[in-house]
Amino acid sequence: ERKWEGMVIYDTNGKSAYRLDGNDDNPPRPVGCWKRKPIREEDFIAYGWVRGTKGKRHENRMGKLLLAQVDKKTGEQIVCGEVGIGFSDKQRDEYANDKLYPCVAEVHYERRFPPRKISKGRVQCALCNPRFGRLRDDKKPNGCILPEELSSLLPTQKTQEDV
Repeated sequence: ERKWEGMVIYDTNGKSAYRLDGNDDNPPRPVGCWKRKPIREEDFIAYGWVRGTKGKRHENRMGKLLLAQVDKKTGEQIVCGEVGIGFSDKQRDEYANDKLYPCVAEVHYERRFPPRKISKGRVQCALCNPRFGRLRDDKKPNGCILPEELSSLLPTQKTQEDV
């Protein structure tokens, strides 16, 4: 409601901390101080994958899953970015298979960015700090619906009559 990023709790009996290296912008968290950011989770259509970075550990494996959700009003898939964290090496090998897609992926994230236009008139509703949870064998891709609060923010498509 208040657009807070997270919650910080301090123990009044905890000790404070000071940096001696001159980096006052990023002091260590003192004992007795905890920070908690809310984590949300939703199901997304994993419609494809991107190979890992060339010359790196995951070069011949899946590096990221490409995510989307369905806009209930139009039935169109809305791009929701990608997720490349939270996979085991075994999963990265298994998910580098075009026959697997589309499928449903549970993804945990901090928050969503407002919708924005991307190339060729497409819209993206990207995730902030996404982390892969699991594949959902019990759900179909068309059941991954874009939340209403984001759907209402999508730019309207021009019809032929508007042109």
